[in-house]
Amino acid sequence: MESDADISRGGLAQPSSSGERHEADRDGEQAPRPRPSIAPPLGLGDDRGPTPLQRTPGWMRALRESWREAAEAKLARVPRDAEGTATSVVFDDVVVGTTAVTTVADFDDVLATEDQLSIQAVASQVTSGGASPLLTVAIEHSSDRRHWRRKNLVPEISDVPLSLTGTNVFFGSDAGSVPSLGFVRLSVKLRLLGTPSARITIHVRSRSK
Repeated sequence: MESDADISRGGLAQPSSSGERHEADRDGEQAPRPRPSIAPPLGLGDDRGPTPLQRTPGWMRALRESWREAAEAKLARVPRDAEGTATSVVFDDVVVGTTAVTTVADFDDVLATEDQLSIQAVASQVTSGGASPLLTVAIEHSSDRRHWRRKNLVPEISDVPLSLTGTNVFFGSDAGSVPSLGFVRLSVKLRLLGTPSARITIHVRSRSK
């Protein structure tokens, strides 16, 4: 049973590892108890946003503001010509199979800040089980980096056949007539019965109005 002194000092006395109760210090105050660690109110380092326990009034606004500042900082480092256009290689990898792959997240906010995009896709080292595979490159956008959908009904480069010999070059564009959401990426997909593969390089020339 706890004494009245234990209760008056702020609660039930806690047994120590040795089975004895915590002793009061010389000033009659109980030693402070460790508090559980609580994460900061905003998970600005996590693109998924804060957990429910971290959500405070205005957390989404602050999160979006941090994303905007990061995008502007990246955009300022993109080299541009006298007309304000920039050219970047946003994808350069070997695609194997028919599962869609996308550009890396580093370009999501940068591409979203551009009003117009011109896309060049270069495909080489194409292999398949016989027939020519089809290549599709589509712009996708999202407001939360979780739920993505195509920006335009028809992909910018849609089901173009790839030659099994030589290098294939295709072009597509987005004039910016439909506003983009906060994040933009490119989806790359091969289509064919079997397991096609190709080295795909995508150049994007962008302009801010």
